[in-house]
Amino acid sequence: MKIKSVRTKLLGGFLAVVVLIILLVIINYNYSSYVKEELEDVFQNDVPALINQEQLAFNTAQRLGLLRGYVLFEDEEYRDLLHKYSEESLELQKDLLEQTDDEAVRQLVDQSNTLRDLVIEEVIEEFDQGNEEVALENLYSKVEPLSREIILSYMDLASEREAEVNQRATEIIQSGKSSVIETFVVSLIILSSLRLS
Repeated sequence: MKIKSVRTKLLGGFLAVVVLIILLVIINYNYSSYVKEELEDVFQNDVPALINQEQLAFNTAQRLGLLRGYVLFEDEEYRDLLHKYSEESLELQKDLLEQTDDEAVRQLVDQSNTLRDLVIEEVIEEFDQGNEEVALENLYSKVEPLSREIILSYMDLASEREAEVNQRATEIIQSGKSSVIETFVVSLIILSSLRLS
């Protein structure tokens, strides 16, 4: 009779340990899956969008500087570089729109397209037609203020996205701390079960 009860206790203890180990594996798997999904999302969407927003702010500033150079010094190299950076801007905007569905981003891209049209129609075309005074006036009164607004808006969006990435990183770290505590508690239960067996 005692042999059966000892065997039953051993078997019960062994089963309890197996169940607790399975529980530990499930907890770790769920945490690992959560971390993997979150990190993939951050690195596939948030970080590239953040980089694109910062690059678009810089690109807009570059184009403004090149436009000033073209109008002030009448150097075709500035115009060629302006065209190159405008094309780069279109690619960055396209990528950004693929990475996010944020309405503020869409509005800012539309505003950037308006700026591009304004540069072509009211500065470059006027300048090429010999209306240098009109081109300069349009540059200083229309293009520069809109460019500054766009640059600041891209930088603000980038700052907001950076804060979101930091928040998500904090959540992942907190989740990791919780997982460590859960793992520790289950491990203690397993160890105590082994002692009771």
